[in-house]
Amino acid sequence: MRRVIIDTDTAGDDTIALLTALYHFKVEGVTI
Repeated sequence: MRRVIIDTDTAGDDTIALLTALYHFKVEGVTI
């Protein structure tokens, strides 16, 4: 299960969104 949490304050920031997604992927142990 992939869980990506993006705050509404940073939802418009592609960079923050990407880093958040990558962080959660790493936490879940998913290799990109």
